[in-house]
Amino acid sequence: MKRFVTWCCWLLTVGGTLLVGLQAPVARAADSCSVETWELLRLVSHSATLQLAYSPDSRRIAVGTSVGVEVWNEDQGQVERVLTGPANSVAWSPDGTRIAASGRFDATIKVWDADSGALLRTLTDTGSSVAWSPDGRRIASGFGGGTIKVWDADSGALLRFLPGTAGSGSSVAWSPDSTRIATGDFDLDPLFEILVPGIRVWDWESGTPVRFLPGAMGSVGFVAWSPDGTRISGADARSIKVWDANSGALRRTLTGHTDSVTSVAWSPDSTRIASSSADRSVKVWDPDSGALLLTLTGHTDVVTSVAWSPDGTRIASGSWDPSIKVWDAESGALLRTPLTGHRGGVTSVAFSADGTRIASGSFDRSIKIWDAESAALLHTLTEPTESVNSVAWSPDGTRIASGSSDSSVKVWDVEPEALLRTLTGHSRPVFSVAWSPDGTRIASGSLDATIKVWDAESGVLLRTITGNSSGVYSVAWSPDGTRIASGGGTGSSDGSVKVWDAESGALLLTLPTQANTVGSVAWSPNGSRIASGGGIIVELWDAESGALLRTLTGHTNFVRSVAWSPDGTRIASSAQDWNINVWDAESGALLRTLTGHVGYVKSVAWSPVSCVLASASDDLTVRLWGNTVPGGSCL
Repeated sequence: MKRFVTWCCWLLTVGGTLLVGLQAPVARAADSCSVETWELLRLVSHSATLQLAYSPDSRRIAVGTSVGVEVWNEDQGQVERVLTGPANSVAWSPDGTRIAASGRFDATIKVWDADSGALLRTLTDTGSSVAWSPDGRRIASGFGGGTIKVWDADSGALLRFLPGTAGSGSSVAWSPDSTRIATGDFDLDPLFEILVPGIRVWDWESGTPVRFLPGAMGSVGFVAWSPDGTRISGADARSIKVWDANSGALRRTLTGHTDSVTSVAWSPDSTRIASSSADRSVKVWDPDSGALLLTLTGHTDVVTSVAWSPDGTRIASGSWDPSIKVWDAESGALLRTPLTGHRGGVTSVAFSADGTRIASGSFDRSIKIWDAESAALLHTLTEPTESVNSVAWSPDGTRIASGSSDSSVKVWDVEPEALLRTLTGHSRPVFSVAWSPDGTRIASGSLDATIKVWDAESGVLLRTITGNSSGVYSVAWSPDGTRIASGGGTGSSDGSVKVWDAESGALLLTLPTQANTVGSVAWSPNGSRIASGGGIIVELWDAESGALLRTLTGHTNFVRSVAWSPDGTRIASSAQDWNINVWDAESGALLRTLTGHVGYVKSVAWSPVSCVLASASDDLTVRLWGNTVPGGSCL
């Protein structure tokens, strides 16, 4: 690891320009998913990231690497195309139709068609940074020594050469009105007759310097203009300086990074600054008060670049690790890239008891096992006949039970991917399976209106529980293993939640839900309450008395799944409205709505150890949301 730090210092001090020139983005606003450390999205780049930039519509991220520009689709977490040639600085045209990339070592800027990937133009004898003017008509590039060149973006004609004074960073930034350009430079102090570092502001059209902003301790890099045009920021070693763009006064010095600052970017509304550093972190600041608002950690090597989504809701960061992470700008959250690989709608998702693995079942007749941290696909269990409707892990994490449309329950050995036994007895599709807390029994619910309890080891049918007049869509064991809750209905009648004695099969409670069909039931971790989802509502019940405690409204289509956070303070619900709602379990308040799926969200499950929330959808993906720190607060 020492060699990376040494390399970083060399790159930042000899020329100071390999990681440069973020274009000041225009903006977009977010669904907040607040908590301490959320991973919203992790994209694994093929090479170390040198710089990244959001497209104006927030849908794509251009990533400059040592081998080319990778254009990522953020929602899918996939590379759409690679534009070949080293690119240490990238910038989108304001209309999103073109990408400009500078190559430090070949002294060129290449301009590409963003959709087709066609090379439109190559500008020669260029610097190592690139920035489009906000009106889209010109491209500026910075050289070492504070020198700037300006080209016509359409014709490629060189329009202006602005000479610098001394060795400094090559970062350039346009003013929002496209009339001025700022860059790191030096100026002569008339009193002491020495060169002092700062930022020089040029009127690019006349070629005259407008103002010099002093106050830096060393070479200023990663210059960025606030979108409202009132302030200019730049990196000064381990700190960020903020100047008044009109008076030139130094307004604030932001300190907190423990190694060199590698990138600086303003939020689209000019209220926040994001910075990245060789200390492997991203920090978010209030530029007026100087307060540190967020520290985003998770990269494992130097963070080289940071950029705001144009709507202001997300922050993207790129690193030598090599990955691109996308964070919720309000909470610091990371939405991981969806887990893709199923070829049919994903019906069910479940975490292993230790939180390290995720199982997902699908209409494609398979069960996939994923690594919860890396998102790597570990195993695929293939159902021979029909779709998988439900999956559940054994408490010891060695087996998975699945409910199938062929009316059976199957028990699988996760390693070495073996089908251990098939439990038959239901006469219609099985929609729910659940292991008893001690791992000795499996409960299954079926459209045949019965609940069956099986010996998990031998597969012997221990009990059939009858008393439902219509299909059973969900079963759940109480934490102490003495009771089973079930939910069902037909869509027109008998929507109910029932609580049964697990040993005798006796009906203990009937909870009169307002929903015609109950799609999911879940016990609170302490066993005192039951959550049920059906119709467009979530209901909370007292598990002893059967009293209705609260009705949660907010979904606009059928609720398919409910799940309690491991600390019992939150409830997550998913629905056919494509959304996941997170509720305060005590007050019933809707805390946030998680969006991103583009199909029915059929299942949600909390990690037992880290408050990560997994969701499964008809869009063929599993998504992960939430706090990744064990023991942290949930959402």
